[in-house]
This record gives sequence, structure tokens and C-alpha cells, in this order.
Amino acid sequence: MIDDIAPGVRAQAVPSADGRRARAGFWLVAAVYALVMLGGTPPIPLYALWAPQMGFGPFTTTLVFAVYALGTALALKSFASPSDRAGHRPLLAAAVLTAATSTALFLLAHDVATLLAARFLCGLGTGVFTGTATAAPTADPSRSAICARVGPGNKGGARLSPVLPT
Repeated sequence: MIDDIAPGVRAQAVPSADGRRARAGFWLVAAVYALVMLGGTPPIPLYALWAPQMGFGPFTTTLVFAVYALGTALALKSFASPSDRAGHRPLLAAAVLTAATSTALFLLAHDVATLLAARFLCGLGTGVFTGTATAAPTADPSRSAICARVGPGNKGGARLSPVLPT
């Protein structure tokens, strides 16, 4: 009897397979985005420990921060358009690989050159992921409202890192 009353309502209550897949993809990108952003900030408190071990001072610390900004700016400038042409998935995967390489270099860093390389790759990965992850939802105009919800992955990852034990 219920089926006779509102047959169209029941069909709309169950999302389509494409809709579920799009939502799952969105949440996967948002989670990885938060993870990439989270990975860029935990090494910062370690600079105070590494400075005496590696023999650097405030100028080098400033240089390390500048190298991160350079990597991020270079990535945003260089990889914004190619993500639209090459596809978002390959660039997102490359950004995650770059961030993972950065993390490995941070773990292995025993000198300033390795620290600079790790920080540059961290900025590069962050920039590529930021540009691509925020551009992906706008590729389909019907999903442009998703862009407003991608930002918490960025801010959430960066804000969670100070609570991690170092």
C-alpha cells in the first residue's frame, strides 16, 4: 500500500551509484588533502632541535621557511593549468608521492641541504595538491558548491598538527 502512495519518493531516497561514487571521491580527496596539509607542519618545532645538531641559526631557519613558500608558489603557478589538461587524478597522486618523499627526507635529514630539499618538496606537494584539489570540483559546474567544503581539509590538517606529539 505504501508503494502505491508515493512511488517517486522512494526512488529519490536512494542516491544513484554515480552520486555515491562522487561523494566517496570527494571525502577521499578531502581526507588526503587534510593529511597532506598535516604533514607540512609537524617538522616546524623540530627546527629548534635540529639547529644545534646541523649547525644553523635564524637565517637558515628563515631560508627553510622561504624554500617552502617558493615550492608552493612554483607549484601553484606551474601546475594549475596542466591539472585541467592532464587530469586531476595523476597530479593528485604525484602530489601525494611528493609529500611522502618530503616526509622521508625529513626523517633522514642530517644536514641543511637535505632539510632544504625536504621543505621544498613539502611546499611543492602542498601547492600541487591545493591547486588540483580545489580545482577538481569546479570542473563540473553542478558540483561547484563542493569547493566551499574543500577548505576545511586545508585548514583542518594544518590546525591539527600542533596537537600531534613530536
